[in-house]
Amino acid sequence: MEKPYTIYRRDSARWNMEHYHFHEQYEILLSLSEDADMFVTDQCYSLHRGSLILLPPSVLHRSVAEEDREYNRYVLRFTEGFARGLSTTLTNLL
Repeated sequence: MEKPYTIYRRDSARWNMEHYHFHEQYEILLSLSEDADMFVTDQCYSLHRGSLILLPPSVLHRSVAEEDREYNRYVLRFTEGFARGLSTTLTNLL
């Protein structure tokens, strides 16, 4: 059985994700660093400390940090069922 969510902190001294990838879950990324880029399909977004990226399932993405810069972030991935379970009639988290 799939876990309903995973959360972790990633600290990378050098970070260059060469290939696009996707997940079957929703993903929220909170950048703790400056000078990184997030490529989402055919768009590029500059990441700064406090940037928040929300990705639905199956969306191609990759991230790249400036050379010789640390790239620190929190990543939360969760299933649709998990978000539905936290939703209310007034608040649909999806």
